[in-house]
Amino acid sequence: MTRITAAVPGWLLAPLLLPFRLALLGRPTATIGGFRVYVRSESYDAATLLPPVASALDLVREADPRRFGRIRTDSPRLYVSDFLGAAGYWWTWPTAITFDAKTLLEQPPLWAASTIVHEGTHARLRRSGIHTTDATRARVEHRCVAEQIDLLRRVPTQHREQAVKWIEWNESKLAAKAPWYEPATRRANLRSELATRGAPDWLLRLVAPGRRTQIEERNGGT
Repeated sequence: MTRITAAVPGWLLAPLLLPFRLALLGRPTATIGGFRVYVRSESYDAATLLPPVASALDLVREADPRRFGRIRTDSPRLYVSDFLGAAGYWWTWPTAITFDAKTLLEQPPLWAASTIVHEGTHARLRRSGIHTTDATRARVEHRCVAEQIDLLRRVPTQHREQAVKWIEWNESKLAAKAPWYEPATRRANLRSELATRGAPDWLLRLVAPGRRTQIEERNGGT
């Protein structure tokens, strides 16, 4: 099943999205801090992927215990697999914060911690009745990044230097002329990543610039 996720981004599987995701989840690999963690990777084993997840959760809990509990309520599943179309993503249903396994290992725990907050904010907004659409996307993403930055400002002293860099990076993302959340930018980034990974031409054509992405809007995610 993970071979499918490595080749096809989730929004292209919309007709089978719910059963597909449920099949991927199945039984959790571990429970960490009250979160059910699912490792579904053909490249890395659970013993390699669970420690960075635990470190990220510890950072969130130490920096902001109240926020930690809120995210655990809003989105109690963490899913780690091979290429999912984004380094970090939020599934509307079944509610889950997802990580690309390779990125999780390459980045420091601070990145994963702030990603948990970003995606957890999507879950909180959705539970509050605020859906991500073309009309609301900019406001929603700005709020999610603001929550990330708030966490980064609270981290323990030993992480402050890295946190300052991440704050500046997030602020530059928001100020970009073509922010990452714009549909055209998302398609371009996805197409570039798929091409780098050797995706077939038919798949690259499906995410070519100019194609509409209402399927993605209907099924959620960041």
